[in-house]
Amino acid sequence: MPSLNDFAAMRISVGGTRFLLTWCDAANGTDVPEDVLYSAPVQALTDAAGFIVACDNDLFSYNKDDHQEPWEANLLNVLARQHGCTPAEALPAAYALRDRAVTLFVRLREQLARDADEQLGRYLVSLEHWIVGDTDYHSRAPRYASPRNRNVLPVEGASYDVTWSDTPSDPSAEPLPIPALAWWWQQLDGSSR
Repeated sequence: MPSLNDFAAMRISVGGTRFLLTWCDAANGTDVPEDVLYSAPVQALTDAAGFIVACDNDLFSYNKDDHQEPWEANLLNVLARQHGCTPAEALPAAYALRDRAVTLFVRLREQLARDADEQLGRYLVSLEHWIVGDTDYHSRAPRYASPRNRNVLPVEGASYDVTWSDTPSDPSAEPLPIPALAWWWQQLDGSSR
């Protein structure tokens, strides 16, 4: 089982972040100039979006994989191993990590939007839609809402009850205690901190 730092560093890329965003760019006709797209603040925002989606995937998919031995590298299993608890007991820590990444995402997205041209503005909206759309998909997809290890056939109308909140479960605006991700917070300018 990887450490939380190693897991977070690799999890951003394993979920198909760059591949999926390329489809978003193509669908929306977005063409952000390379010097902007690959700038540190935009890359931090992109990585944060990928981390949020990866956290959501791990949370939604846990029920379909919780029977596997040995445990797979999933956010809940990594946190359970790190904290010496059960995956169910690791849920609050997982929510806190995700919510702090969302808080950073919102602040950095607002900062980038202030001076964004049309193309970057479209890209920022795509990232937002990706996060929300991914949550919507996971909450209703039979693969997650009625997994095969618990149901013979998909359960018609099965879904997760997603609760939205205006306040994060962890209100801290400080960087996550994950060295591989801490650089994201360094991209915030003075007015965004």
